[in-house]
Amino acid sequence: MIHGLISGFWTLRFEMELRGKALISQNAKSWDYAEFKVFYNFSVVILDNLRACFIWEQIQIELIPQFYEILELRKNIKKTSNKIIENKITEKFLIEVIIPDEYSVIQDSSKIFWATYNPAKKEEIKHIFIFSFKPSLNNTKQEVLQKTDSLLSQYLLGSKKNSYVQIEQLYPPHFEKNLFRGLWKLKNGFMGGPFIIKTHHVNQRIIVSIGIVFAPNSTKRTHVKTLEAIL
Repeated sequence: MIHGLISGFWTLRFEMELRGKALISQNAKSWDYAEFKVFYNFSVVILDNLRACFIWEQIQIELIPQFYEILELRKNIKKTSNKIIENKITEKFLIEVIIPDEYSVIQDSSKIFWATYNPAKKEEIKHIFIFSFKPSLNNTKQEVLQKTDSLLSQYLLGSKKNSYVQIEQLYPPHFEKNLFRGLWKLKNGFMGGPFIIKTHHVNQRIIVSIGIVFAPNSTKRTHVKTLEAIL
């Protein structure tokens, strides 16, 4: 929808510009040339402003509901979240995350934070990881994915030998702003699901927060949106 509006407005503006320049050329020697030129320039500005208004309206229609959904999720989860752990994370990594009270902390060291939700009577597993590193490559996106893949393969192991979680290479993660969305799989196993990665640049370091979900019997969108809200 937005791309169609942009294309339409630019086409109209281009045609107006061509016709306007032709008319200006024809009227170059007439007494009202200056007045016509002012009108032409003013019309182009009006058209550009109209284009911006229409595009912004579409952005509001498409994106603002998602923003308020995330905001509402954060507000509700934060009511009962683990404030002590959240404060520790803020002190250590200088970012703000929300740790729901249903998560159990597995590791909380100077290098890594790891919490998990793994109920005994429910086929659902969720993990939160936070770590930081000083970038050494020009391609920081690639470095984030490499270090995330290495971390997942080290900490999330399957029941079989040489079985571990890794980023699914067949479907490269999508990156937008500071957020990666992608899929993970269990090597030498039959598990998989979505993950998200959020990155923050703090004091010449990159802070990486990861959310990973295994929930074969439920809608993935709810889990992913919740992870977006808390990380």
